[in-house]
Amino acid sequence: MSRRMWLVVFQASFSVAVVVYLIRFLDWSAVASLLRDGSLYRLWPGPLILLVGLVMAANRWRLVLAALGIALRSSSALYLYLVGTFYGVMLPGVLGGDAVRVALCAARQRGAVSRVLASVAIERGLGLCGVALVGSLGVLVLNDALRRKLGSEALLIAPTIVASLLVLIVVLSGAPRLLKWLGGRFVGQRLDGLVVLYQKLWSLPSGTLLSTLLLSTLFQAADILVFYYFAHVMELELPLALCLVVIPIIYLSTVLPISLGGIGVREGVMVWLLGRIGVPVADAVLLAFLMYLNRVALALVGGAVAAVHTLTSAGKRT
Repeated sequence: MSRRMWLVVFQASFSVAVVVYLIRFLDWSAVASLLRDGSLYRLWPGPLILLVGLVMAANRWRLVLAALGIALRSSSALYLYLVGTFYGVMLPGVLGGDAVRVALCAARQRGAVSRVLASVAIERGLGLCGVALVGSLGVLVLNDALRRKLGSEALLIAPTIVASLLVLIVVLSGAPRLLKWLGGRFVGQRLDGLVVLYQKLWSLPSGTLLSTLLLSTLFQAADILVFYYFAHVMELELPLALCLVVIPIIYLSTVLPISLGGIGVREGVMVWLLGRIGVPVADAVLLAFLMYLNRVALALVGGAVAAVHTLTSAGKRT
């Protein structure tokens, strides 16, 4: 097998192992209670809140596309994001949602593959910055008792990423000479691609960069609100300030390429963080799986939208 296949096998094995391990801690009586007393039906706002967040993410992408010379309506951007979400959740690591989004958008914009690809990379990068900023804000407003329980190793994750990004910006301020020197020593297609991406990023208007960061924080706020609301339904009294810290750390942890689409890592980190503040393992595992199922619910909406669009297009051709 190729190295790529070995990586996929490792990621799949890791995801399955972590999920199976966590399932062992589920309190099935609590699950039955959710079904019996109607609490499960109180979770319906979750997908709607996440959909609002997805609207923010779609407009974030649309702004970057516009700055790169590609016009895309808000409705089209949302459609492509919904379809990408479906593939990203249902086929993680096999056919990534971002890859599907790039392919569908590039098919609409002939000859613009490189710009579409750059737009997704820039959008995701700025999204990562937004997540780190939200996490850093959460650390600032968290009370001392919760800070001690979480520990410095958890609290420093988001601020460290923000500091690293600031250092990177300072270093790249002299990028023309730096990139020229690197190009002379390590000429290659991958480096050329990074140079092009860098040039496109720094060609964006400052207003676009700030708007994109703002939309990124609003997108992250949707996840935080869902987490806070689901915890409330489960009668877990988690302070909102804690949610501002936990969700960004969980999101940042999924950047590590050790699982399929972050499955297993996301749930494992959530259980670890909640366990540090005294949440029972069974409750933390149930909350983690409810958050994942909420993403699946939104992904199914994306799949349904894609199916309707395909059938409608086929009907028009016939």
